[in-house]
Amino acid sequence: MRITAPAAFGRLYISPHLEEFREVYPDISIGLSLSDQFENIIGRGFDVAIRLGQLEDSSLVARKIGQSRSVLCASPGYLQRNGCPKNPGDLKAHNCLQFRSFPGQNRWKLIQGGKHEEITVSGSLFANSGEALLSAVVNHLGIAYLPRWLVKQALETEALMLVLPEWKLVDSLTSVQAVIGHRQHVPSKVEAFVRFLSTKLSSSAWD
Repeated sequence: MRITAPAAFGRLYISPHLEEFREVYPDISIGLSLSDQFENIIGRGFDVAIRLGQLEDSSLVARKIGQSRSVLCASPGYLQRNGCPKNPGDLKAHNCLQFRSFPGQNRWKLIQGGKHEEITVSGSLFANSGEALLSAVVNHLGIAYLPRWLVKQALETEALMLVLPEWKLVDSLTSVQAVIGHRQHVPSKVEAFVRFLSTKLSSSAWD
């Protein structure tokens, strides 16, 4: 069975469960491709692809197996040196790291109850890799807007702290979906894997 998934997500939430899956299904061998590029599932011969976020229209079957909200976070060291924002407007005075591939203006939209704030932020680093931003934030460079599935361990170990936890980022809830590379009959091995992974992810407190 051939599986493709985003690199960081696959490393954190698929690879660790493969031994258990193989114990339950010892006759299924696995080929795992981790890439942040969207693979052509049918053309490349993948049985299932794990996708994060909104999917393009497709005739392929997609099944939701989890969801994750993004959060603002920073290291205790950064906050000790620079102060902790008390309201969204305070973010303008902070080094806000951006997820993007090219330079440009970044606006963070936050909501608390009936209050909405849209803040233009800037910072000394932008990157198209969540793991690169995570490393920079853990090493005290600034504040970042990252998915909870990626920062879960850093929050648990207190390497990172939530910033403005009473505010939610607008449209930050992302679906985790399994896209099946078979338009008609879905092989039993694929059904078994999607069901297994959904069970594992259902216990993850990401939202």
